[in-house]
Amino acid sequence: MSERLDRLDLVLIFTISSLTLAFYLWFLMREPLVYGIDGPYYLIQVRAIERTGRLKYGDPPLAFYVFYALSVLLGGNRTLGVKLGTALSATLLVPPAYCLLRFEFRRREAPAVGALAMAFSPHLLRLSCDFLKNLMGTTLLMASLCLFALSARERSVKLALTSSVFLSLSGLTHSLAFAIALGLTVLYGTVKA
Repeated sequence: MSERLDRLDLVLIFTISSLTLAFYLWFLMREPLVYGIDGPYYLIQVRAIERTGRLKYGDPPLAFYVFYALSVLLGGNRTLGVKLGTALSATLLVPPAYCLLRFEFRRREAPAVGALAMAFSPHLLRLSCDFLKNLMGTTLLMASLCLFALSARERSVKLALTSSVFLSLSGLTHSLAFAIALGLTVLYGTVKA
């Protein structure tokens, strides 16, 4: 089987991503407030960026600035910006997860089932309620791992550098996401070597 994605792979990725986005938008928009213990914390940080250009509390900044940018695009609605950013983060996990599994298994069944299982897992649902920075960091972590695996397979410096960019971005969302991404990258490189 070919190493490249074909039209059917793209249809599967689009379909699973669309289902994921629809589900998380439905789930997160059911109530007017941001879910979880830290919900107000995200809103306070976005409000601080809006008012001062900086975070109120020291934290890796990327997730908050993404939420802020979405809030601006949505007419200043901070709650909607955080919820949309959360739904998009969950959705953007699907393409790299599918691709990573597709290139490893060289079939479509395992990637489709794996991407669906990940998208609708209770663990991802929990991340979307309480650990929004971790969710965004996990999205960047998955992109980094997928690109790293492709770079190792194709011996591509360009893909390796792009993987490093996503690894760095995961560190700008949450230190735990960065540590896991770094550890998995080292483990993958060791096992595949």
